Amino acid sequence: MKKIITLFFITGIINATSINLGGIINVKIPTPSVGDIGDDIGGGSGSVKRDGENYIIQGASNNKTVTLNGEAVIIQGASNTLTIKGKVSSITIRGAGNTVNVESVKSIRIQGASNVVYYKTALTKSGKASVSISGAGSRVVKK
Repeated sequence: MKKIITLFFITGIINATSINLGGIINVKIPTPSVGDIGDDIGGGSGSVKRDGENYIIQGASNNKTVTLNGEAVIIQGASNTLTIKGKVSSITIRGAGNTVNVESVKSIRIQGASNVVYYKTALTKSGKASVSISGAGSRVVKK
């Protein structure tokens, strides 16, 4: 009987947010999440989705706050203002006029014009994020 209950319990952790074992025990299980996407602070159109270890933010004129724990972020769009709390393995921007404020990042890649990324700390030995920019007027600034 112990093996069956353990199997149900493990399955419940993987596939459900709560389990009820014969009406005797009801266990609530928090949904696991590595990162947390905040609400739009105002305006804009687009979407935020998770694809494996990547968060993909698409659209225009969004004002979002995201809290992450080591994932990668891909930003596709224009005129977005994003605040990223926590640690980010990499930021890739494909678009124009985006502004990103990030706490900690390892690498930044910008493909597009007039984008700016501000970061506080780098997750590298040198203390500087690895940066690749292809686009006029784009820049990365360590605060």
